[in-house]
Amino acid sequence: AVYNDATPEEKEYFGHWYKRAKEDVEELSSELDIPFVVMAAVVAALSPGNRWPTNLLSAKRTVEKFRNPELVVRIGSYPRQVNRAMDILRTGNVGLVSGPKVTVFFKSLLDPDGFMAQMVLDTHAINIWRGEKKRIDSVLNPTKEERVQMLEDYRKAAETLGISVQTLQAITWVVWRYASTVIKPIPQTSIKI
Repeated sequence: AVYNDATPEEKEYFGHWYKRAKEDVEELSSELDIPFVVMAAVVAALSPGNRWPTNLLSAKRTVEKFRNPELVVRIGSYPRQVNRAMDILRTGNVGLVSGPKVTVFFKSLLDPDGFMAQMVLDTHAINIWRGEKKRIDSVLNPTKEERVQMLEDYRKAAETLGISVQTLQAITWVVWRYASTVIKPIPQTSIKI
């Protein structure tokens, strides 16, 4: 139902979100002279609770702070995630990326086409599955059994729609984020990319 509330243009545009996100990370990697895989790990580590533009800005500021510890800069991410990103920068160890959502997000940034069948099960996807419109900081984490069921239900829905689960997640994420408690058309001027 959430997917079907997206316009054809939204389905087309946001259905390719991960490919554009990879390009954004590649651009940031080049600008900051950080290996792409490390930059993708930093971006993924900083992603919880962030919109995409804030996520990229946080990654840039984290690299700047890493390079100049005396720099006073606001990084709009959870402190634990900033510390993890700093550890990734310090060691180059992308294995420090952890957690089911962040790990799949990291892999999807590295290779969107290779991970089309994987699901970034974030709080918005959880809300969609539960049919609830809750603030991300009030969403209860799913049990192991719920997580398995959510992933299976998203897979079935994607299969029914004839799209990848990654495409379904990206499109429904946008529709859900900009919908009130009742799904309604997304005002084009409010979409943040």
